[in-house]
Amino acid sequence: MNALKLAVAVLVVSSFTWESSYSQETQPSAPGAGQGSALNDSEAVDGVTPYSKATLSQWILYPRDQGSCGPLGRHGPIVLETYFRTGVNFPIGGGIYNEVLNAGWNVGGGGRSLFFNPEATKAWVIDLGISNVHYNSSDRSPQVSLFNLPYLDRSGQFGFGVNRSITIPALDLGLISLNQTFVNMSGGKEYYLLGDAFCQDRQWRIGGDVGGRYGTCKGEFVGFPNISNTIGAIFLTLHSDLIIPWGKCNLFGGVRLEWDYTWSDILQRQNNSDLASFGLLFNGGLQF
Repeated sequence: MNALKLAVAVLVVSSFTWESSYSQETQPSAPGAGQGSALNDSEAVDGVTPYSKATLSQWILYPRDQGSCGPLGRHGPIVLETYFRTGVNFPIGGGIYNEVLNAGWNVGGGGRSLFFNPEATKAWVIDLGISNVHYNSSDRSPQVSLFNLPYLDRSGQFGFGVNRSITIPALDLGLISLNQTFVNMSGGKEYYLLGDAFCQDRQWRIGGDVGGRYGTCKGEFVGFPNISNTIGAIFLTLHSDLIIPWGKCNLFGGVRLEWDYTWSDILQRQNNSDLASFGLLFNGGLQF
């Protein structure tokens, strides 16, 4: 009998303990309760640090606000662009080249770094690229007098299968074409007239650059091998671009005006072989 009473007592105590524990676990928390102990992704759970996916820093990614424009912080972002340019170059000054060359075709490409102000409405720009310009002549009559020209004679007149280097004292030549290849570096500034660099809408900007070029040129002549030489130039530009958001990047396109002055002595010092030109180019690329 005593054993039966003991069993009943144990069952009653166990039932009361289970009900008390269940009511504590299911009771809703008061508003604001437990906020101080909430775990985030960077905190450990049971002593184990949760897995976190590695990403680039926010300074590099620079997340763009999807719905607002305006100040973005104390320091402005840095934006990169890749571009392609092509268009027409018109000779407008210089010596013999200005007299005989037709308009040439200009092709180039490169990259730009834009250093924005906090409002992302202005940016200093560094531009590094390459370009090539090809001109054809409108007059191939002998107009260029050159002296003491080195020439490799391949006629074999000095013996069967024998070539010989000779010097031609004087020769009048006609120009067929001129080709220029440059490495370009410039600096300038951009101004956004519509929107800013991070508005999720169309933007319009204008800007200008000043810089220098260094490269080589090759002249093709009537009845004589090509002549090559190194050249240098300075240039000034103005441009205007329309920018359209495209996913995580921006597409841009517009027009670019260039004034260029190139120094060269490919036609020897007695001939003025400098060339001033004006370029009207299409400018397009990707901003990210």
